[in-house]
Amino acid sequence: MRLRLIVDGHRPPPHNMALDEALASSPDMREYTLRLYQWWPPTLSIGRSQPISEVNTDVARGLSVEMIRRPTGGRAIYHDPGDYTYSITAPQETPLYTAGVREAAHIVAEIVAKALKRLGLNARARGPVPYKPRGPICLLAEGSGDVLAGDYKVAASAALKTPRRLLVHGVILTRSRPTRWLSLIRHTPQEAVQYQRTIRGIEELGVEADMLSLAQALEQAAEEVLGVEAYSAYYTYNELVLAGELRGKYSSTVWNVRGVLRL
Repeated sequence: MRLRLIVDGHRPPPHNMALDEALASSPDMREYTLRLYQWWPPTLSIGRSQPISEVNTDVARGLSVEMIRRPTGGRAIYHDPGDYTYSITAPQETPLYTAGVREAAHIVAEIVAKALKRLGLNARARGPVPYKPRGPICLLAEGSGDVLAGDYKVAASAALKTPRRLLVHGVILTRSRPTRWLSLIRHTPQEAVQYQRTIRGIEELGVEADMLSLAQALEQAAEEVLGVEAYSAYYTYNELVLAGELRGKYSSTVWNVRGVLRL
């Protein structure tokens, strides 16, 4: 089994989510794909079933932050252009798919933790645990996709499993940016304190990584954890066509405000 590595750049939110869904839906997908990307403009993403009332849409508009609903579950995430997002897609014949969502999220977290270790951060995966949502802020929930450095969470993920594909995507924070997160997502005073006490970015912990060095570390970690041969490539023609068709969905008010519960 091989793993295709796609190193992408900054893309608008409908493009990013359309590409992740296309990778998880395309008939071309017969091997693992690891995609690393960023967001422009700044974006607030919410979980597939999350009520839009849990985020401050007026504040987002005032800050020129776009909003999008992900195809995966979980809670709200602020995507700063300086942070990194990763996605891994796996077809049903792979061990990652058959492992189940909780274990798969943990395996992906192991890849991210090992990659960050290669960059100098003493990171670890939380481990397969029952998902414990704690309000509207994604990073305050405890999940199998969490990556920790000491007592701080630096990365987290959400997942979606269909009859043929598994998609796990998540964020690696470079900085915690509490003012921005807490202005965009509704929270209690206790959640604000918890965020500032437990969330950090890798740069705040002494590690700086550009896109290419992070991609190389993720590639090597994926080879180790999944036992695959990684290679660099781009999207297939069919994936780009499908992503183009899906951009309408992710640009739609119907989807982003109300949501649809399946791909």
